[in-house]
Formats: sequence, structure tokens, C-alpha cells
Amino acid sequence: MKLIARDLIISSTAYSRERDVPRSEGCHLSTVISAIVQRSEGNKHDEWDEDELEGVRTPGFIWERAMGEHAREVNTDLDLVYPGEMFWCRDCDEYFNGVQNDGENAAAEHCKTFKHRGIYFTPDALLVPGPRVVEWKYTWMSSKRAYSVMPDGSVIVHLDGLQKWVWQLGWACPCFGTRLAQLQVMFSRGDYSSNRPKVDAKVIDLEFDDRELHRIKTMIVSNSVAEGLL
Repeated sequence: MKLIARDLIISSTAYSRERDVPRSEGCHLSTVISAIVQRSEGNKHDEWDEDELEGVRTPGFIWERAMGEHAREVNTDLDLVYPGEMFWCRDCDEYFNGVQNDGENAAAEHCKTFKHRGIYFTPDALLVPGPRVVEWKYTWMSSKRAYSVMPDGSVIVHLDGLQKWVWQLGWACPCFGTRLAQLQVMFSRGDYSSNRPKVDAKVIDLEFDDRELHRIKTMIVSNSVAEGLL
């Protein structure tokens, strides 16, 4: 028997739903939130090289693609919509579509014409009617940071581990005129209570109030300005 091993090249971008859509130039929500987290928690990825970061990104994109199909099966009474890249204009305080299927970038054209600036963001999906903004997340974080199971079987959700995702959803909700959002999270190692495989996936529904949405928007905008991104 002759055995030959070679590398299987896996690129995270191959699994991204936005792989063929050019990323618009300008301030992006993910960059702002990353800056906020790094300031509050410290940069835990300072010493990670690109291969290690790629190892983090790839399962996240795979989870997103798999759940995008799975969501259609488990929500048979709802439609799943992929809005693509969106843009909030700071000067107009209005939302625009970013790069569209025909390649036209309405947001970039608006900024070029009026010399305006704003923040780009790309929600994973919308469940309609509702609508409910959906984000799919794959994480090595312990599920203990996200929720606790009480003796009566009820689940208490914590903001400790979910905060950056809550900010992401809270920013996107006003774009679609909704207060409803949903996280579908895969905790790849569960609560780390065992070295055995432990699949732990949770659906977490959120309903914001107007005050919370306003606070998130103010925080994102102010930090964008402070970081020199806006």
C-alpha cells in the first residue's frame, strides 16, 4: 500500500456568503465592535498568526452556511431573507443598500455625491414576517458565560459572553424597523466540563426596547468617531 499525504487547502472565504461581493471601503461595524472589545478586554489575539486566525474564521463561516440552509427547514412558516451589505449614513441618519446583485453600490454613490460618511454592516439574515434579525455564531467560548440552567430546567441568559453580538444585533434592528433579533450559537466545547465531545447549540431570542437601541447606536457612533473611523 502506498500512502501519500498532502495539504487540503481550505479558505474561510470559500464558505462566506459574501465571497463574491466586494467589501465597500469605509467604516465597518465589525471593526468598531472589535475596537470596543479590545479596549475593554485587551487584545487576546495579539500573538496569533494568520493561519491561526484563519482557523477561527473557517468554522464560523461553515456554521453560517449550514444554518442558513437549516433555518429554512426548521422555520417552515417563515421566510429567510439575506439582505446583504447595508449602510447607515451619519449625515442623513438613513439606511441604504450597499453592494447590490447588479454590482451597483448605492451607498458608495451616495457618499461620493454628497460627501457623506457612515457605517457599513452585513446582517446574516432576516426571518420574516417580523422581521427578526438573525446572526449565526460559532464559538470556543464556554457556554457558562452565555447562560445558566436553573434547577427547575429554566435557562437564564447572561450578557457577559454575548455582549458584542447583542451590540451587533441592536445596531441592525432599526435598519429593518424591528426590535426583534435572534442568535443561533454553536458552543463548540459546550461548558468545558468534559473532554468528551459535547454539542451545545442554543437559539436565543432578543427583544430590544427603544432606549436600548438608542444606547447601542450612540455607543457605536461615538466609538467610531473616537477611533477615527468615522
